[in-house]
Formats: sequence, C-alpha cells, structure tokens
Amino acid sequence: MRLSQCFAYGTAALIAISAAPASAQLTYNTCYSDECDAKLIEQFQGDPEHRAYLGKAKAGDPYAMLKIEHAVRTKLAGTLNNRNTATEMRMKLLVGAMQKNYPEAFGRMGDMIYRQQLLPEATIEDAFGFYLQGTELGDETSTVMAVRLAKDPVACIGCSKLENGTLKLELPEGAMFDIDEIKKAGDRYLATKADMVKRVIAALEASYQPKSTIGTTSLINFYLSGVGLPHANYYDYNKRFVFDPDGKRAEQKLKEVAAADPGDSWAPSLLGFYYASPKDSGIKKNPKEAARYLDMASRAGDKGSAKTAQIYGHELVTGKLFPENVPLAVEYLELSYNAGNADAAYDLGLLNYLGKGIPRNYAKAEAYFRTSMGRKHVDGTRMLATMFREGTANRQSDLLANEYERRANTFEQSKPQCDENNLMTIDCLIKYGSN
Repeated sequence: MRLSQCFAYGTAALIAISAAPASAQLTYNTCYSDECDAKLIEQFQGDPEHRAYLGKAKAGDPYAMLKIEHAVRTKLAGTLNNRNTATEMRMKLLVGAMQKNYPEAFGRMGDMIYRQQLLPEATIEDAFGFYLQGTELGDETSTVMAVRLAKDPVACIGCSKLENGTLKLELPEGAMFDIDEIKKAGDRYLATKADMVKRVIAALEASYQPKSTIGTTSLINFYLSGVGLPHANYYDYNKRFVFDPDGKRAEQKLKEVAAADPGDSWAPSLLGFYYASPKDSGIKKNPKEAARYLDMASRAGDKGSAKTAQIYGHELVTGKLFPENVPLAVEYLELSYNAGNADAAYDLGLLNYLGKGIPRNYAKAEAYFRTSMGRKHVDGTRMLATMFREGTANRQSDLLANEYERRANTFEQSKPQCDENNLMTIDCLIKYGSN
C-alpha cells in the first residue's frame, strides 16, 4: 500500500461508527461470526468510556481520534471475527488525525505497517515515510523508529532479511554467482542505507530544538558516531560508513543545548567527556573545557548530574582521563553521594578504607559502605562484610560479615543502561571511564 492509497480514505470516511445507546454489557467477548461482530461494534459504540470521544472524533478532534484508535486496538482488534474491520477502523482514524498533522498519528500508522504487520501490501518504505513525517513533527515514537530503521543493516528498501537474520540483496534472476551483479547490488544497498540516514537527519534537523529531547539526542548521536554497517563480502568494507561522523556539528549543537538549559546535565556531560577523550569523533581534545563542562554537568541538579559527578570524581582518582587529584575527586564524589548515588558511596568508602590521597579513616569507610549497602551496591556491601571479618569495622564479627555477604548476593550488579538505539545517555558515559 502506497502513501497515496492510505490517504485515499480521507476525512469524509473518518469513522464508520456513530453514537448508540449505552449497553449494559461492557465485556468484550471473542466473536466467531459476522453477526457477533456487528453486535460487538454496537456495544463498543455505546460504551460510556468511548461515547464522548466518538463525538469529538467525528467533529475532527485528532486527540479524540487517537483515543478511539487505541480503544479499537485494545478492545476490538483481538475479539472481532473479521480482524480487518478493526484494522480499517484504525486506519481511518489515523488518516484523519494525520490530515490534522497530529504527530503521534504518524508513528502509530508506521507501527501498523512495520511492527504489527497489519497491512501486507504496504512496504518498509511506507512505514519509514510515516516515521519521518512524525519525526519532523517531534513525535518520539516516530523518531525512535526512524532512527532504528536507518541504522538497522537488514532494514532497507530493495532488500530482505533471511530466516537467520542476515541480509538478502535483490539480484537479477540467475545472477547469484555473478560478481559484477553482486557488487552492483551491494552498491545499491549502501546507497539506499545512506539515503535513509540522510532523510532521517533532515527530519531531525527540521524538528531540532536546543534541548535534550529524543530528536536532539538522536541527531547529535549521528554526528558523533556516524553510521557504519557490518563487514560483508558484497561491498567494499572501506566504504561501509554510509554517514561519516561530524564532530564539529555535534560539538556546536551540544554547546547550544548546554547553553539553553543549564539545569540539564546531558549536553555538558557529553561535551566534558568528549573533550577529555575525543575517540574518533573529530572533536579536539581540550582538558580545560572538559573540566569546565563536567563541573557544569555535576552541578546541574537533575537525575544525570549525580552520575556525571561520580564518573568525574572516579576519573580524578585514577588519573587516566585527568591528572590525579584526590581532594578534588572527593568534592565531586560527595556531591554525587549527597544526591543518592550508590557508586559514589562505594568510591568514598574505598578511599577512606585505603587512605588513598586522604588520611585513612575506617569509621568513615564503614559509614560509606553501610550507606552503599542501603543503596543495594554489591561491592560496597561486600567491603562492609570484609571490614567486619577483619575487624576494621567498629568490631570483629564473622556473623555480621556472613550476613552482609548474604545480602550482597541478593543485589544485582549494576550495569550501564544504554538504550537500544545507541543514544548517548548519561549511563553510557561510563564507557569513557577506566573502571
């Protein structure tokens, strides 16, 4: 199904249902006949939960259209004998909302095609087109899916995925072993993926605002990391980057976001760690600016600032990204600790336990490790057990040591939580650390 076919429904055919008297029976039982379907739809029309939104949807309210579309999907789609009826109802509602340029409607239409596989005649290009339109309007679901499709090696126009998940290129009949045809197909594939990425970036630029939205973080991630494809034998590996990193653009946009919202730690955290360790981003190393932006991020006061302060403090102890400075490290670790960070409690406990760069203080170490246990930190709890076992805590107690070891075993080891789209979240910044 092409985009033009989908929009052929038009607003005149927006909704095929109208208000009906309320039904006393609100349980949606599964139907096995067309007659049952008709009764179930009548019941849906009369459901007090939907009647107000039905009226507003018929009057052209796009929010109401999406409320009814959701209700059709959750109440009718799985119960009607003819499932196509629910699909058509949903499409009409979504088309009506899209004609009003309601952002979320584009993501839902894309999902019907790509994720729910409800429109067999529609293609990945159709879904991608809807996601792009939603992205331009700032819809988060559309943005996530457009980025995912652009980066997915086996999501492309003019190719398909084999049962084992690998890519299958389109080749002329009988050309399976023709090297020239395989190379041409590989070049077409790379060009297609490059075009998808460029279209996503254009959509993200169209909706760009200097704040840490999904759209902005996605755009900056493209500029920081570029887009490369896995090694394969049907194209030149040296040409596999369909979009090269552009550190200058990333740096400029990060500065804009950091300046626009000093209370958000995301952009200054990224700037700080990239200035400290640019990797292959194209950003120039700048230790002075790294320290300035990490200080800004650590004091932003949002959820991510505590994590940034802990990583920064940790690196000031190790001396790998920054010159070793334990007193300054303690300042940032305490900032993070006071904001509730478990890793900071562990780091402070360890510094006091070892006497690294500061006077050894077992009482403080025990207090910090005890706090880390309250925050379910595995290593901190085990260190508390060690202190009681060796007698460096307030007393020697194998009984307490065993109990704290038991508790540590019930806690989950913390891991960096990087989202599936490879967006640069604060937790992902741990990968720049030395731990």
